[in-house]
Amino acid sequence: MGITGLTATLQPYGVSGVFTDQHVVIDGPALAYTILSICRSNGIAQPSYDLLGRSVIQWLDVLVLQVKKIDAIYFDAYLPVGKRDVRMDRSAKLFIQLMQFCNNSPKGCDSKYLFGTAEDNLDLFTTKQPSTHKQLVPPSFLVPAIIDALDQCPRYCHLVSLVPGEADAFCAQHLAAHGGIVLTSDSDLLVHDLGQGKVVFFRDIHASATDTWKCLVYDSKKICERLGLKPSGGNICRFGYEVYRDPHASISQLVQNCSSPIPDEAEYNKFCQQYLQHELASLPVTAQGETVQLRNLDPRISELVLQLGNPIEGILVDSSSESRIFLPVLIENPLREGAPGNHVLPFDSSHTPYTGG
Repeated sequence: MGITGLTATLQPYGVSGVFTDQHVVIDGPALAYTILSICRSNGIAQPSYDLLGRSVIQWLDVLVLQVKKIDAIYFDAYLPVGKRDVRMDRSAKLFIQLMQFCNNSPKGCDSKYLFGTAEDNLDLFTTKQPSTHKQLVPPSFLVPAIIDALDQCPRYCHLVSLVPGEADAFCAQHLAAHGGIVLTSDSDLLVHDLGQGKVVFFRDIHASATDTWKCLVYDSKKICERLGLKPSGGNICRFGYEVYRDPHASISQLVQNCSSPIPDEAEYNKFCQQYLQHELASLPVTAQGETVQLRNLDPRISELVLQLGNPIEGILVDSSSESRIFLPVLIENPLREGAPGNHVLPFDSSHTPYTGG
């Protein structure tokens, strides 16, 4: 979910490059939010799901002309329990953002939040930045809408994978095994072991409909060499840890800290584990002995399915806590009763408790 300050710290070490002859892996959730940003840069503050779907297909149609091949597009179907606090914090921030928007809009939404004819004139490669003034929360089903659009497109449906873990971890594993470039917005990928793989952030892509796309390419091994750190032995992980501890430290101070004794071994080991040992969920098995397919499930539903595990044997992915589903933040007045209301209730089963939350 990103290390605060890491991308900004390492930006001077990004190298200008192009996508020609490159194999590309895409971080699906990051792609979804990039498409939303493009819509908002066009003045469409709250795009329809139809527009989001059409836009992602059009964007990929141009990307495939720039690269050798798109190998895969990974989406989360399960996030580690260890990230639950981070997710709760993000949900709280979205709720606060929605509340502020409603407070600043006592007479209802401005007309710009009602999509219309402007949707037919979308510039996918605009250099304008989306306005952050009175910004509404992202569409409640942004990521599922992107997945649905890709699933319905014969050109890209075979590339989509809902994975029983974090998308960035699967992107990292793919690059470690096969090389290539990952397109993402997640700075965590700079700390993973990518083998010969490299990282490109969506925000650093300079795209157009006709010209060769340019970008900044981050090669963790070469960055380590330039910083005077050994590219092996977990040094990039140590560097990421030092940025995590002090996001505002200078490069020289961070490098110096990397050569000093680790101040908190337990904290450091916990930090590294998320990049060295990826938490995955086992795919449940149906009563007929078939593995449950995640492909057609909303990621939130798939996460609950993976937590519940196999109801026949009563297996839980995380047996130490209750299973949870993170409901989307709906676009409604948070000062009133929400649309789910009292219809979202805990249920009791012979195997697994469930708490909506």
